[in-house]
Amino acid sequence: RARGLTAPPTAALSRAVAGTIKGTVVGNRPGSTGGGRGGLAVLEGLHEHLVAQTAGGGAHE
Repeated sequence: RARGLTAPPTAALSRAVAGTIKGTVVGNRPGSTGGGRGGLAVLEGLHEHLVAQTAGGGAHE
């Protein structure tokens, strides 16, 4: 969300929702290409944590 502060003002209208379905992480992204890229950039930093949590382990801080 902090990265969204540098985005266009309308970015505040789009909030991500995420969860898991049968061990697969699923999340929504904005419809714009810039918003989609930004959302994926955020997820890249969380990849290891998401994998660990989905597998049932890892610290949850």
